[in-house]
Amino acid sequence: MKRLKIKLYITITMFLLVSCLVFFCGYLFLSKNYVLKAAGNNFINMTGEVAVDFNLQITSGYNTFKNVVDQSNKTTVEERYQFVLLNKELIQFKNVNNIKIGYIDEENKQYYINDSFYNYGNQYIEKMFTQSVTFCNFSYILMNCDDINNYIVLRYKDILVFFESQIYGDLIFNSFMNNEKANYLVIDSNGMILFEKNNSDYFNKLYTYFDFLETETKDYQELSDRIKSGLHGYNVFEGKKTKQMFVYTPIVSDYNSDKLFICYALDYELVENNALFKETQNLLRNTLVIIFVALFVTMNAILISINVIYAKKEYEFSLSRLTQLFVKPYVVLVNKKGHIINYNKAFRLKVQKFYNYEDVSQFNLYPDPTTDVLPLILKQTSFVIALEDSKEKTRYIKFISIKKRFKYCLIGEDKTEEVIENDFNRDIALYNPVTKLPNRYMLNRKLDELCNSDRLFKTNNSLIAIDITDFAKVNAIFGFATADSILCSLRDVLQKTLSDFEYSLYNIRTSLFVILLENVLNYNSVIEWSKQCLISLNEPIDVNGNSLTSVDVRIGIFNIETSKLKTVTSDSLYECAMVALERAKTSRHSKCSFYNAELGQLFSRDQIMEEDLRKAIDNNEFKMYYQTQYNTKYKRVVGFEALVRWDNPKYKFESVEHFISLAEKNGMIVEIGRIIIDQTFKFAKRIQDFDIHISMNVSPVQLLQSGFVNELIDKFNQYQLKKGSIAIEITETFLMENSDTMIEKIKLLRSHGFTIHLDDFGMGYSSLLYLKDLPIDLIKIDKQFVREMVADRRTRLIVSKIVQIATSLELGLVAEGVETNKQSEMLAKMGCNIIQGYLISKPIIEDEAFNFVKKPHKKEVVEDTIESSDDEFEDEIELIEETEDQEDFKNDNNTEKRAKNKKKGEDK
Repeated sequence: MKRLKIKLYITITMFLLVSCLVFFCGYLFLSKNYVLKAAGNNFINMTGEVAVDFNLQITSGYNTFKNVVDQSNKTTVEERYQFVLLNKELIQFKNVNNIKIGYIDEENKQYYINDSFYNYGNQYIEKMFTQSVTFCNFSYILMNCDDINNYIVLRYKDILVFFESQIYGDLIFNSFMNNEKANYLVIDSNGMILFEKNNSDYFNKLYTYFDFLETETKDYQELSDRIKSGLHGYNVFEGKKTKQMFVYTPIVSDYNSDKLFICYALDYELVENNALFKETQNLLRNTLVIIFVALFVTMNAILISINVIYAKKEYEFSLSRLTQLFVKPYVVLVNKKGHIINYNKAFRLKVQKFYNYEDVSQFNLYPDPTTDVLPLILKQTSFVIALEDSKEKTRYIKFISIKKRFKYCLIGEDKTEEVIENDFNRDIALYNPVTKLPNRYMLNRKLDELCNSDRLFKTNNSLIAIDITDFAKVNAIFGFATADSILCSLRDVLQKTLSDFEYSLYNIRTSLFVILLENVLNYNSVIEWSKQCLISLNEPIDVNGNSLTSVDVRIGIFNIETSKLKTVTSDSLYECAMVALERAKTSRHSKCSFYNAELGQLFSRDQIMEEDLRKAIDNNEFKMYYQTQYNTKYKRVVGFEALVRWDNPKYKFESVEHFISLAEKNGMIVEIGRIIIDQTFKFAKRIQDFDIHISMNVSPVQLLQSGFVNELIDKFNQYQLKKGSIAIEITETFLMENSDTMIEKIKLLRSHGFTIHLDDFGMGYSSLLYLKDLPIDLIKIDKQFVREMVADRRTRLIVSKIVQIATSLELGLVAEGVETNKQSEMLAKMGCNIIQGYLISKPIIEDEAFNFVKKPHKKEVVEDTIESSDDEFEDEIELIEETEDQEDFKNDNNTEKRAKNKKKGEDK
């Protein structure tokens, strides 16, 4: 402990010294670079303001000059020149009075300036006067011209306006900085000096300017590259006699193809005297002092704390060593080389064949037995080893290493229960409890590892998803124990068929398995495997000695071809396999489907629709339509069915079932359902005086959601609706699959004034036993039966039976999809008087439905009395009734015969 204390003191002192050195070096670096950068950026901003002002003034003057030229209707250049000359006072530049006018004679290649004609000089640059605005010296570009002044020249069409750049430059540039030690320049992107303060030289290169400053630096490549790229910035040049900062900013304009730059050359004395420069220096200096003081105080506080803690911990450590020696049973003494010198008595008694352990290398380290124990002992790091106790059970002992002179004392504590519990929790988190296969988390780790390695791109790999269709029914029919056995049998079959592959098998959720095949020879072998797998799965499954019918398994295969993927991540690979599996589930022709680009586009399309659905909820794009339910016996409207439509032109031809199914999968059906409920209840309140109900479909996802039923009841009470004004439509398949839960929810709704309609009756299981116990008020005959019953005798018989069942159970009855008078007449004769379909009305909006109810309704297709001349249909109904009577008679006779035979048997 004392050595440790001394080491801590030395470490903290060294840390303080190193920190001081680092902060001092940091200050020197920052003061040299950061402060200079702050000042440079400040001058760049100022230069930018000058560039903007310069551009605005030139643009404004150019526009006035352009307007004057455009006002001239003259045909010749001389006439236009005279017109502009007479209106020269209209051309305005910032406080510039001495404006001159000239023109260009293109035919003779002459310039008319200062009342004289001049030809092009040998040094004439052709593009000089193709620019709208430029800087020039006429003596430099025109022959025999002795005007040595630098001008700013503006050209529009063939008319020239020019004035001395020195006068204009002083007005603009000196507003920024009027100092003898500050020089301003205008250059182009090629580094050509077009204009300079107090210098009449023209067309010098920029490097000649720095030669003039007598600087030693000759490498201006960085400055030249930035200017050619049109960037702003600054450079510092240091010569024998002077040090200067060169600041440059481009003029953003539309009148020149070559960029022009506003530049300032500032003596470094001006930079250092800049207020921002000094302020930044002071801030850095003060910050350094504050940090140093805080660091010093902190280090001293740590040293004081160490002294206080040391005094307490030294005593506690002494006690803990004694406690470890006397309380913990396992003690082993080893030397520096790991050789075991001695054990205590408890180790000898509790460890089986303890004498076989002569070196710590024989210990099995947990959880990785391949790791060497000796380095952990020398570092005095705790570790866990697995030993067999006297009862041949594995015990997990946690050892801590304490150095004792030249030896190490290993003091152990039994952690068996803790390790077993941790392993159990790990297995729950990483493995499926039924099949003992790794789960989705482990699959993600494997796919992440594969995506980050070269194997994915250099070898053939496949990801396969396998699922049992309608596994919930297997649970319901056979029970959970048998269902779990089926999953284990499926696991065994898969492992058997995959024996020739390098594979890893995962159980993602209940009946969903995923296989990763690596280093596949070719993808044809995957196809052959899928065929053989389906053949094996078609055979009966042996469960607990009983042979069960084979289960319906679907397979989705994604051959991972990275060249065809936009993104390669564990999630994208998994989604592709799931898309292939979903295709296999919906296919009527094959139980196996392979992922391709078309499936990927379909998946992307659903993703786009999903995003549009979210926007549709926010934008209130869902509209309600209502289809009439009409009583042909009493000639009146008795109800409406509420139907939702998506009012979006993009999905005009999309089926309602598609987007509703998608909304159910991603949970958005709950929000859409709230919109439907609110609009339906409003309309129900509007028409409740007409004694008409509105039926609305409720998604299974909504009904199974916690709190939905209460929300529905609260909304019903909020609108103060009459009992029976709202009917909830539920499919029989869903109701039977979730019978216990659903029956309680349905009973609760009925007790609060809702009626319950059983939709699509006859298309599912149609168990009469279920029908007896279900809390329903009305049965809806599916439109498929209505559509086929005119032409098909068997369908008519089924519909007739449905009507008889509903009548016997005193349930209401509605026939959907009625489109012809013939269908309506047949249904009426069978006893079904309420119809719904296009014969009465197509789905209509709320206002039309309200008007439909208000006005007296008399539809020609519905007769006052059902009188059909179709004798064939009447004969068929009678034949059906006669057949039923005969069947009843036969059943009675058979029953009587069975009773007589039973009595004879008893007598014998």
